[in-house]
Amino acid sequence: MSAIILSFAAVLGFLASGRYIDRAAVPLDHTFYWIAGLAGFAVLLFLIRVLPLWRETSRPAVVLSGDGVSIRGKPPIAWTDITTNNWNTLSVAFIPAGATLVVKGHRGGATCEAATLRCTADDYFAACERFQGASGE
Repeated sequence: MSAIILSFAAVLGFLASGRYIDRAAVPLDHTFYWIAGLAGFAVLLFLIRVLPLWRETSRPAVVLSGDGVSIRGKPPIAWTDITTNNWNTLSVAFIPAGATLVVKGHRGGATCEAATLRCTADDYFAACERFQGASGE
């Protein structure tokens, strides 16, 4: 969603800058102000959506241990309690932009959205198997 908002802002900014450069030939009218205002609004939406996420980048979103899977802000889900463990890759125009992890147990579940380019689904599931095997379950 952030990529769509930022792309929208970039297109509007490009249109507004082109219109501003040609202001000698065509005087600025209300259209320019609408385009510039929408571009500014799109950038504001982007900042409101993305900036709070930057505070969380120093902490891991998901922690795997012998006890189970722990998603930031949620209680850990034991390996024996997990019913669903899905990794969904998020991409924008075929460029990987992050992943969504859905872990559900018998007593509830947790969803985590994480921007990662270093961990793939194969790496995640291999780590899950190692920790699950190490826990003896």
